[in-house]
Amino acid sequence: NYANPYVQFSVRKYVAGGKNFILIKVEEFDTLPIICKKSCGETLQCGQMYTRSRGKPESIQIPTQTEMREIVSMAVEKEMRHFFERMSRAGLIPSIPSEPSDSKLFDKELEGLL
Repeated sequence: NYANPYVQFSVRKYVAGGKNFILIKVEEFDTLPIICKKSCGETLQCGQMYTRSRGKPESIQIPTQTEMREIVSMAVEKEMRHFFERMSRAGLIPSIPSEPSDSKLFDKELEGLL
């Protein structure tokens, strides 16, 4: 209700050392950065983008122009990748070998930990 486009996430339950844990994995945006579309008290403000803080496990409004530029660069790179994939599928350019997604790399890092 508060994000446009929607946020993709998954929830997993784990038991380790007799304790229950929940892992909430929030996916990186697909092609367009996610913008808050509805305010919620002082927590969420309409029109803002939020990112993970570098110092704490929290989500914050984009704090600097540098981080905003990083997000814009990521969006441009993702859109270019999608464009070239469409061109390749249409046979207009040779196919480009794909690299493993961040999600797959993260899942590989988790192997053996859980």
